[in-house]
Amino acid sequence: MCPTTVIPFSAKKNEISPAEQRRREKAVEFAYDSSALEGVYPSQELRIRGQLFIAGKIDLAEFLGTKEEAAIAL
Repeated sequence: MCPTTVIPFSAKKNEISPAEQRRREKAVEFAYDSSALEGVYPSQELRIRGQLFIAGKIDLAEFLGTKEEAAIAL
């Protein structure tokens, strides 16, 4: 079991438009699907960060974090 990491973020970091949210959601899902083709799957933490990124609560750098945190290979 992986240790739980708390990701700090402000409650209202950035307001983003619904169109930007859809763009981010498509990009995140594409990245997950592309990685899955290589046998690499996002960790639960990365999925949580993905949702925060889509909602505009964190920026791209916060979403990506480090490679070690980003995914686990099955």
